[in-house]
Amino acid sequence: MTFTHRGGRDLLTPPLTAEALAALSPDDLDSTMRLAQAKVDVVLRAKSTSAEHFVPATSAIARYPVGASDVRAYAATMTDCTGTEPVSGETFRTVVTCEAHIDIRSVVASTPLSSGIWDVVARISCCGWTKDARVGAMKTVKAAERCIPAIVGEPAQMVTPHWTDRGHLSIEVGEQCTVKRDMLVPAEPALVGPHAGFVVTLPLRVLTTQARSDAVMRLLHEGTDRTIDLPAELSPAVAGARATPR
Repeated sequence: MTFTHRGGRDLLTPPLTAEALAALSPDDLDSTMRLAQAKVDVVLRAKSTSAEHFVPATSAIARYPVGASDVRAYAATMTDCTGTEPVSGETFRTVVTCEAHIDIRSVVASTPLSSGIWDVVARISCCGWTKDARVGAMKTVKAAERCIPAIVGEPAQMVTPHWTDRGHLSIEVGEQCTVKRDMLVPAEPALVGPHAGFVVTLPLRVLTTQARSDAVMRLLHEGTDRTIDLPAELSPAVAGARATPR
C-alpha cells in the first residue's frame, strides 16, 4: 500500500483508474489515524495444537519514499509517522518494526510455557488489514549464529530456539529435543582429567547462568546401543556450558 501526505493527512493511494479516484473524497482516503495505529504482535503458536500466546512487544512505524533503493536501510533511520511532519505531497510506503522479549517462564498468565514446539509468528495489522508471517524469512548472520539452546527456570527447562528447514524461527521447550543434537556440541574437544578413574569435561553450546548438580551425562556404546547414565555437574563457561560427571 502507498500513501500520499497532503493537507496534514496521510491519504491512501489505491491502484484505481483516474475516474474511480475522482469519485473518492480525501475523507474517504484519510488513513492518518489507522496508519498511526499500525502494529506488529508477536505470537507463539503451538505446532501440535495451534494454541496461541501473545508475548510483550513494542512496535514502531517508519515511512520511506516510493522509489527508495534500499527499503531496510531507509527504514533504519526510523522516520516515525508520529514524529517530524513529513513533506507535503510525498508518496510513501511504511515499514512496521517490532521488538519482543520472550520469557518462557512467564508467557502464559505468569506461568511457564508448556513443553513442545512453538512457532514464532509476527501478526501485522495496518489500516484494517491483518497478516500472519513466520519470523525468519529475512535475518542477519548474527541472528542465525546466536540461536542457541539455554537452560532456564526452576525446575530447569531446556529451551532450544532453532531455524526450521524453511528458515523460520521455532522454540522447543522440554527435553524431547527433536532438533539436531549436534547443535549442542561445538567443535571444541572434551577434556579428560588425571583423577582416580577419569573425569570428562564436555563443552556444550548451551547457555546457563548458574551451576547445577542435577544434570546427567549419558554414555552410549556404539556396538550394542547400551547406555550408562552418570550424575554430572553443569557449570557456566565463557561460551556456553560445561558438563562434568560427579
